[in-house]
Amino acid sequence: MKNGALKVAIESGLDFIGGILILFAGIIPAYLSAKLRGDLRKMTIALTAFIVLHGTYHIVRMQGMEFLADRILEPTSVMTLIALVQYPLVYLTGRKNGRLSKDNERRYLTSLWQQLYASIVSNCSRDIFMANR
Repeated sequence: MKNGALKVAIESGLDFIGGILILFAGIIPAYLSAKLRGDLRKMTIALTAFIVLHGTYHIVRMQGMEFLADRILEPTSVMTLIALVQYPLVYLTGRKNGRLSKDNERRYLTSLWQQLYASIVSNCSRDIFMANR
């Protein structure tokens, strides 16, 4: 076996093991999401979504589907992580001060998903353009 093939085989195995361990790590926040109520529940749901997306990214990448992993799952998990970090800063602070209504909350979440969609479309269209050159 050549050195490069051995390296790919080891990386694939590590990606799979890492993905499985990451998915197992999502069990605790998923359990907490079922038990908690209110704003803390929303945060644990976002954390669970990030963990599951990231674990899925590793497993899909191990299968050799780099396009799906790098162009769709990676931006989705990054946007979920950004939403998880911004939630306490924007959502809870605005609610305490009475500035964040349900309508503003919907606009905030809609803008996050629009950014995610734009990122995925941009990545996919760039790959299609480069493949046609």
